[in-house]
Amino acid sequence: MSQRSDDKFSLTLRGEGISIDREVDKRTALAIVAAALGGEGVTARAAPSHATDSSSLSATKSLREFLTEVAPNTNNERIVTIGSYLHEYRSHERFSKDDIEAGFRSAREQLPKNLSRDLSRTLAAGWIDEVGEKGRYHVTNTGAKAVQGAFGRQRQTVA
Repeated sequence: MSQRSDDKFSLTLRGEGISIDREVDKRTALAIVAAALGGEGVTARAAPSHATDSSSLSATKSLREFLTEVAPNTNNERIVTIGSYLHEYRSHERFSKDDIEAGFRSAREQLPKNLSRDLSRTLAAGWIDEVGEKGRYHVTNTGAKAVQGAFGRQRQTVA
């Protein structure tokens, strides 16, 4: 089950040294509104590791770039890499089979012939875990470390 379209919100923020255009989930959107309206108890979330200077705020890494950088070789590696991208660059805490399928398509990767089997194998490897409602996944610490370490291979540099 993919995220409903009304669960996605468009965020645009512009100012000196900042230019952000991205989709955020409902929880993130509500936190932003609360912060903008001066809500109590709202704390700023640390910037993702890829946002290190003002130039990186105006450009977002595409899924294709991320896949090229990590260079996964198997469908299981591609699944956890897509899940990691959705979490790190799209602020998706959870993802579905439909989200993974959309990721393969948007990155122009060949869709696995049996995505359900490959998701099961990625679960068995401990790289993703089912959380909350059935069919919703998140990347585990083990999966995140595998992606960050490019599955034990040298990471590619993307210009």
